[in-house]
Amino acid sequence: MWILNCGGRFPCGVFETREQAEIIISKYKLDATLTKYPLNEIVFDWAIDNGYFTVKSDRQKTKSFIGSFTTAFQEHYHYNDGKDLQGFDVPISVKGMSKLEFQGVDYFWSIKKNCSDCSIIYIMSADKKAVFTYDIDEDANVSSDYIRELLQSYFDEI
Repeated sequence: MWILNCGGRFPCGVFETREQAEIIISKYKLDATLTKYPLNEIVFDWAIDNGYFTVKSDRQKTKSFIGSFTTAFQEHYHYNDGKDLQGFDVPISVKGMSKLEFQGVDYFWSIKKNCSDCSIIYIMSADKKAVFTYDIDEDANVSSDYIRELLQSYFDEI
């Protein structure tokens, strides 16, 4: 099942195939995220069953944590003005990206412009299994320390 989120509190569509969703995304030139969800299972259980997540604290067993759990390991695609940003979203090469180490893992990061000319921070683990994107203000002071803060915030949540 594919869930289409367009920035609202609730999804704006549900589709059986990615292709069906992309017809609508293109038709309305949506800024959206399309995510594949497991059927008859919550993402929390799916992530554990597939080895993407391990419970490490009592807080991670609470209904609020489980009910709001998401993971970047779900197949997902980003769109801007109806265009797939997949090739832009995950850099193939780390050339031109800054490198830093966080919790024993190497990450690469850079700031790029999306199709709407908005600045986005792209952070990618060296093995390309973890990719993060964050919208930023033009005047944001982005440094390796700031990237580490973003990563720490992310890992504190999971």
